Amino acid sequence: MDCNIIKNNIYSCKTVYESFSEEKIDFDIVIPDYCAEAVRILKCDVQPVISSKTIDGDRLIIEGVCTVNVIYADQQTGAVRSIIESTSFTQTCMLKEQLSAYRIKIKMRTSNVSCRLQNSRRISVKAVIGIAAKVTGNAQTSIIEGIEDCDVETLFDTVQACTYINSGEADVRISSEIELAMPVVDIIKCDGCISVSEIKVINDKVIIKGEAVIDCLYTTGEMINDLESAQTVIPFNEIVDVDGAVEDGHGEAECEIISIRCDISDQSNMINIEIDARAQVSAYNDTQIKLLKDVYSRTFDLQTQTAQINIESLSDSIMFSESVKNNVEIDLQDARICDVMLKPVVKNISYCDGSLIIEGDINVSIYAANNDEYRFTDKSVPFSIERAFTKNDSTMRCEAVVCAENINYTMPDETTLEFKADMLFNVLVFSSNKYTVIDNIEKSEDSSACFGSKFILYYADKGEDLWDIAKKYHTSVDIIKRDNTLDNSIITENKMLLISGN
Repeated sequence: MDCNIIKNNIYSCKTVYESFSEEKIDFDIVIPDYCAEAVRILKCDVQPVISSKTIDGDRLIIEGVCTVNVIYADQQTGAVRSIIESTSFTQTCMLKEQLSAYRIKIKMRTSNVSCRLQNSRRISVKAVIGIAAKVTGNAQTSIIEGIEDCDVETLFDTVQACTYINSGEADVRISSEIELAMPVVDIIKCDGCISVSEIKVINDKVIIKGEAVIDCLYTTGEMINDLESAQTVIPFNEIVDVDGAVEDGHGEAECEIISIRCDISDQSNMINIEIDARAQVSAYNDTQIKLLKDVYSRTFDLQTQTAQINIESLSDSIMFSESVKNNVEIDLQDARICDVMLKPVVKNISYCDGSLIIEGDINVSIYAANNDEYRFTDKSVPFSIERAFTKNDSTMRCEAVVCAENINYTMPDETTLEFKADMLFNVLVFSSNKYTVIDNIEKSEDSSACFGSKFILYYADKGEDLWDIAKKYHTSVDIIKRDNTLDNSIITENKMLLISGN
């Protein structure tokens, strides 16, 4: 065919792996000789953290560290003690195909935790780590950008796409301190969460701002009743290198805590906090793409080949704070509440009547003590948040990261704990659209001449498109409109049309 077809390569997001798997954790913790022996286990926390995620050919290799914090009662005095150990794990996943500029997202949860005392110095820990992994990347697709030097008319559809550029990671180190009213004897547990509150994209860099919410459980004496807690909110900012990021582009970011270290300072009423975290960011850029939807010629028949392109793009990023209230039924039996820790988990995001509905659970850990006993109570209560959202896109999907801070609680009666927390939400809204495009054009061997100036009567049905009629009779939409005094390209009623080949 004597035509100059101009082609171009575009890149669109494609998912090559999305699955949920489980990793079993089974190991023993040995209490060293210089620590007090254990008489009973009070609580066991298992926290998995991804240390690295890499692509090697068609394989995704996930490496992680599982940190176990066991709180136990001292055999000699009955005081509360804790010991922390870590174990590593590795998982390999096979990808459907190899792409470029991969974006890896991993979510983890812990279930079926079993912790028992084998003897006074050996603790057996078993747990199941759930790993939800998704890998997307840029798939290269060839499209026809234009046709020159040929009697061929084209119909292009211009679409707005948010093209994935690249990802970057950075280690985040945060330091702070908590000043207390009383001297600290021992630090029992440090826990917390981290969230991103602001994202700005500049050339080859993404700037993120956020805060870490840290809870610290500590003792001020040898007795169980001397247990206290403190919370602090620590702001941070980080610059992450992302090759190809452009000024005023879009970005998404997530942070995860790798480790928290709490030490008693030289001033015994001060706790030093050191946080190691990891930030992962991705950059996007708005682009306009012309997709060839249809072609026809007045002088010969054409054969076309089509392809489907699936473009997933980040269409919105929403960050907001929302207060959540709820009640938990508990049985303290004259015990005193020492601390309440909240960990929210998002389970589902949906769209209804102009609102985003975010649903999930809040895992509530209650620490209480009386004169001779320490109690841990874990509860899970649901939450539901509605946020006004004007976009109504049936193809959209959302992801959310949530962090709880500023926790307040009261006891309206002896068996009810009422809490209120400020929840920080970071919601990412993605849109996925499929397009059918023409990616090759050839002249048909069974070509036919044009109709010339001969007129044809055509009986059009209601709802027919003039473009389809024009292709059938090798003419143009503008000529049909001119000859039949039409304003629209869609026939609104059954109508007889005059078709000319000119």
